[in-house]
Amino acid sequence: MTTLVVLTVIAIVALIAVLAIFLYWVGVLLSRIADNLDDANESVKSIVGHAKLIGPGVEHINRSGKVVASALPLLYGFAEQIVAKVSPNPERPSVAVPASGTRRSRMMRAVGYRPDDSAPQPSGGGGTAVAQLVAEAPATTEEAETEAPAGPAPAEGPYGAGSHAVLADGGQPDGFPIKGNMDSMLYHVPGSSFYARAVAEVWFASPKVAETAGFQLPPSQR
Repeated sequence: MTTLVVLTVIAIVALIAVLAIFLYWVGVLLSRIADNLDDANESVKSIVGHAKLIGPGVEHINRSGKVVASALPLLYGFAEQIVAKVSPNPERPSVAVPASGTRRSRMMRAVGYRPDDSAPQPSGGGGTAVAQLVAEAPATTEEAETEAPAGPAPAEGPYGAGSHAVLADGGQPDGFPIKGNMDSMLYHVPGSSFYARAVAEVWFASPKVAETAGFQLPPSQR
């Protein structure tokens, strides 16, 4: 009985010692956490103080950025006009329009007509009529071209069919809504940002005609 009591007392003392050690270790950890919280609090205060100093500068940067962003379209428009003025304007060859006499002579050669003695003579029931037409035809191709005067060339603009020169009053020709600038080789379509301000130096019927003539959309609209 005495031994059991002694062992019980020893066990209780051991448990109390272990519990005391555990509580001491928890206390040390809590102290460290408290120290870390104090350090974090000081860091937060320092950050808040720095933010108060930086805040006005950030607001000033934001205002400046808004001003620059609102001015970008205007600056881009000025740059585009400068590029349009300094860009070279390549010379384009004029389109040759064949005269009606040349077409007539080619048609005669296609059907077998020869303006010399060695021309083959037609045979058969319709030979007389064909021979009479051949006899009444001019003797040479040059005479055929001289006899058949060239008709008026079709009215075409500076860049062929689908283009129109600038009107005397500066207005828009009917059926030609596309503005072209010969200096910059750019074209502007109705409704674009630069259409109203652009001065037309040539008019086109469609964007496809303008691109065929070598014109391009402004970089901001591609």
